[in-house]
Amino acid sequence: MRRDELYVAILGIAVGLAGVGALGGAFGLEIGESIPFVTLTGTYVLWRSIVLLSAGGFYLAAARGGLAARPNQALVVMASAMLWIVAGTDLLGTLLGAIAGGSGVWIAPPGDVAAAFEPPYRPSLLAVPFTAIALRYLDGESADRRTANGQDDEPHAGGDRDQP
Repeated sequence: MRRDELYVAILGIAVGLAGVGALGGAFGLEIGESIPFVTLTGTYVLWRSIVLLSAGGFYLAAARGGLAARPNQALVVMASAMLWIVAGTDLLGTLLGAIAGGSGVWIAPPGDVAAAFEPPYRPSLLAVPFTAIALRYLDGESADRRTANGQDDEPHAGGDRDQP
């Protein structure tokens, strides 16, 4: 098993477990109460949990199938994009909810807006930095054609294999 496959498998397990926790939160279980910086409640928590479970399953399926194949790389990109969309909607909802001021104020002061981004965070937002591996697979080139130094194993169409 390659290092990136192991990383994607661990990421899939973590995201899948977060999805299970969020699903429990959707049905009223107090699973996330013991983790101080994570919240598993809120609006659309059932939808978020389904996305987290699906993304975790996609990561695990891609790792099991081998990341040298383009379809499995596409699964990693798709699972990451799902998490990016959910985290983006969470950030946007937090920002737009914080901008509206209270009674007599149209726009909240900048300190109040910044305070809205304090913990606890949703699992999708915490997982986003770890999904950067998907950017590796966006170049349109299969991983089995790459070597450790980033060069192709096969000659280019112009026959420039000996050129630096």
